[in-house]
Amino acid sequence: MAEPRTATFDLAALLPGPFLCAECATRVCTGASRLSGVLEADCDEAALRLIYDPALVADGELAAAVTTLVAEATVGVEHATYRVTGLD
Repeated sequence: MAEPRTATFDLAALLPGPFLCAECATRVCTGASRLSGVLEADCDEAALRLIYDPALVADGELAAAVTTLVAEATVGVEHATYRVTGLD
């Protein structure tokens, strides 16, 4: 095993506007933890941090896999918008 590396992905840049939420971030993080070569995944609504083995996955391959994962995680997901009134 090669020395593990860390890659950080900006979820605000990856997730389209309405999909930048805790639930979508969790779906992406869970999926990323299953990617080949990923040793550990951690995320919040702002960033996805992956610790990976560069002997098993190249930087470019990892970035492409994350981009694909984000697209798959947001397909078919509906987000509701609510208008809240009467709080004045």
